[in-house]
Amino acid sequence: MESSKFTMILSMPLSGRVVNKIVSETNALKSMVYLDLGTRTVDMKSILGILSADCKVGMEITVVCLAHDKSIAENDCKVMELSLIHISEPTRRSWIS
Repeated sequence: MESSKFTMILSMPLSGRVVNKIVSETNALKSMVYLDLGTRTVDMKSILGILSADCKVGMEITVVCLAHDKSIAENDCKVMELSLIHISEPTRRSWIS
């Protein structure tokens, strides 16, 4: 298995609707995707797994993508990073109105 990963500081907690969005986007990927918290690792395709991690604002997380092909793992990691950044931003609709 090949892997790719990125680390980020959360600007929002991983809870509620955010987790639903993350899981639906993760399920569309070819890689196995894990949230590495240092002390434990959870499957990002599992709502209960992410919720049990109790990820709060300011927490450092590492997302690891595993696939049989390095380019798939790297691409899926980029998609997840952009997805988490996008989900954490305030909606643009509130800026416009």
